[in-house]
Amino acid sequence: MAVIKIIPSKGSLKKIIDYVLNKEKTDEKIISGKDCSPNEVAIDEMNTTRELFNKTDGLSYHHIIQSFKPGEVTPEVAHEIGKELAEKQFKGYEVLVATHIDKKHIHNHLVVNSVSFVDGRKLISNKETLREIKWESN
Repeated sequence: MAVIKIIPSKGSLKKIIDYVLNKEKTDEKIISGKDCSPNEVAIDEMNTTRELFNKTDGLSYHHIIQSFKPGEVTPEVAHEIGKELAEKQFKGYEVLVATHIDKKHIHNHLVVNSVSFVDGRKLISNKETLREIKWESN
């Protein structure tokens, strides 16, 4: 059973994406993009979506951390679980998924654009959203 943490942020997409793509923490085989590139190009893609809908103020992204107990999953299984969560929970939003293997507990980082590329809606994070994500994750 994964532990989920959601961090809505007004911070720099470049900074968070550089962190989740850090080669000392992950491997390129366990990095994926849902409706975006699985690399630094995702920064421009997500920023372009926000600019297209004139929603450059406020939250830039939602950072979701999905952590597993040591030995609970392999990096590949953890990554598949993260990709499934992105597909089911964030339809219409660009999501970069990276699995970190630098600690005893394997964990996923999902960077979710705050603006939908489909209709420009802002993603809302609240207690209900967290409950849905936790339910979907397990």
